[in-house]
Amino acid sequence: MHVPTDGWRNGAWNNKLPHFRSLAEMLGVNKPSLSLGEVQELIAKVASAKVFAENIKPFMEATEHSESAAARGLELIEGHLGLLEPLPFMSLDGIADPREFNGVAIWPAGTANWTELRLEQIRMAQRAGANFKYVIRLGSFRRCNTPADLAHPALSGRQSPSGLTERMFQWLLAGSGGYEDLVWREPELPEVNEQGKPLSLQQQLEYLITSGQYEELIGGEDIYVPANPNALYVPLHVRRILGEENVWFSQAGARLVRKVPDSWWPSLQQVMTTPNGIFRLWVELLHAGCITER
Repeated sequence: MHVPTDGWRNGAWNNKLPHFRSLAEMLGVNKPSLSLGEVQELIAKVASAKVFAENIKPFMEATEHSESAAARGLELIEGHLGLLEPLPFMSLDGIADPREFNGVAIWPAGTANWTELRLEQIRMAQRAGANFKYVIRLGSFRRCNTPADLAHPALSGRQSPSGLTERMFQWLLAGSGGYEDLVWREPELPEVNEQGKPLSLQQQLEYLITSGQYEELIGGEDIYVPANPNALYVPLHVRRILGEENVWFSQAGARLVRKVPDSWWPSLQQVMTTPNGIFRLWVELLHAGCITER
């Protein structure tokens, strides 16, 4: 595997740094080193939307490459990083036996297909022996009405898909069959933030802490956070916001495609959506000390 599986701490990702820098170079930033702040500025430049697919246009506007040249460059970068490959049950210390896990799972929502894939990852971990006391459903009140959402079979034929929120879609999936033995917990969350927008994952986690729900739901428990292709940063992000070290994770795999077909499903990942996930992972690896060089 390209992704280190024998422990991520203390610079384990340093040998991948040249490939992260290659992405920055596509945006005209060719420096021998980049600070955490500079990487975050690159994210703000090309990835402001909630849904990854909606960041393709700003990414193309920020690079002087043609779309075909950008696609080739992204394929090469992903080929070196291997961020779309399946990742076994592990922690930052390396591969672990799921049977050693005894705690809670956090199920983050996202676009419809990725939301379902994350739930499937939880089920796979449970079947491999992980003991989940319950699954915490973390979803916002964002409407599932983007093209990426509506590609999901459960939404494509609905009469009024724009009325379904991430949280409602999680309820739909949880009750669809095959998950009857999972225990669910759903924290109370505001519908919008101070800007009138649905809460981001970070804002949801922060609200758990400030509202006192964190201690009730998680305090002291081991935490499993499933990851989907191009979102390997999510478990690290949860770890940083909650200030926890006991975060475990795994990731489903995918293969790159140039154009997303009408029948898109999580086994596919559009090459032009990968910069968002790569930059966000870069930031979280820096925060976690998994990259020590700049």
